[in-house]
Amino acid sequence: MASAGQEGETPGSEALGRHRPTNFGTQVDERPAPPANLVRERNLYRAHTPIIHRYFVPEEVLRWTQQIRKGSTRLAILQLVSERERYGYEIVTSIRNRTNGGLEVAEGNVYPALHALEAEGYVTSTWREVEPGVPPRKYYRITGRGREHRSMLVKEWKEYASAIARLLEGE
Repeated sequence: MASAGQEGETPGSEALGRHRPTNFGTQVDERPAPPANLVRERNLYRAHTPIIHRYFVPEEVLRWTQQIRKGSTRLAILQLVSERERYGYEIVTSIRNRTNGGLEVAEGNVYPALHALEAEGYVTSTWREVEPGVPPRKYYRITGRGREHRSMLVKEWKEYASAIARLLEGE
């Protein structure tokens, strides 16, 4: 980082954090830089509210959260395709919208999960042209076997969530 006193900097600005360019030169971001173990800024979206809450999440918490999300992706997909046929990107946006942004699954995670679910016989797919000039979309629907699997996953998820809730209540 350049020393204070150079063009666009104010004395002591290096302790404040980051610099952001503006139309009028460099402006100091008044927020202090996050501690080294806080590596990612996370946005929480509230339903029907344009406000974005930002906070920093420690790396070890992010890893833990990613593991939970991996396990819930299959359940989320099976839930959505059990309601009606859906295409891949629609599944991604439905998960984000239904959870008010609390669960965001990347397309790069949804498609491999869909392919695995299809290979295991839990979903089937068909290509459909939606309108002329638009590439066809692959729609997924749940099978009978997929409904049974979804029911088992829901039961396990509820039992696990209930056990964690009891644990967190304390004695």
